[in-house]
Amino acid sequence: MHMVPLGKERAPAPSTTSSAAEAAAPAQYSRRRAGVIRQAQPEAPGQQLAASHAAAEKRKANKMTPTERKAKRTADQQRRRAAARFNMASEDTEKGKWPPKRSEYDLGEHGQKAYHRHCARWYREHTCKELTGSLKEQNDQWDNYKRNFRARGDTAPLERRHVIEPLWDDSE
Repeated sequence: MHMVPLGKERAPAPSTTSSAAEAAAPAQYSRRRAGVIRQAQPEAPGQQLAASHAAAEKRKANKMTPTERKAKRTADQQRRRAAARFNMASEDTEKGKWPPKRSEYDLGEHGQKAYHRHCARWYREHTCKELTGSLKEQNDQWDNYKRNFRARGDTAPLERRHVIEPLWDDSE
């Protein structure tokens, strides 16, 4: 007797396969053949055009009004903003977490204010200082901080980064 290597066995004979698969193949074949025959009829292009027009009318009938669209868009924006506020509030400032980016916030005044709030909180938590001055000065402070953050990768723990110089002089 010849031994067949494991995994190289022959597939079962067609007579032992399930009867459901055998029954499905002819049904699919006959449906496909009927569709091809139907599309070959001379009146098929007119029927396709009528079906396309009917579908377009249905889409127009089911279309949202501008007020519905605006209400849906507003509700979605409120939902996303609430989710962003939740995520922002639940984020912890673990080692290796990067500062916020403007591109992560919505466009417009609401997104800008949220971005500035988050930047101010991040700056306060990581430098133990407040962003001060005009908006331009605050942006400059933030940009400098981010530039330095990227340069050092922020691997130093908070305690080491903010060492206060001793009041005495050891050089004596």
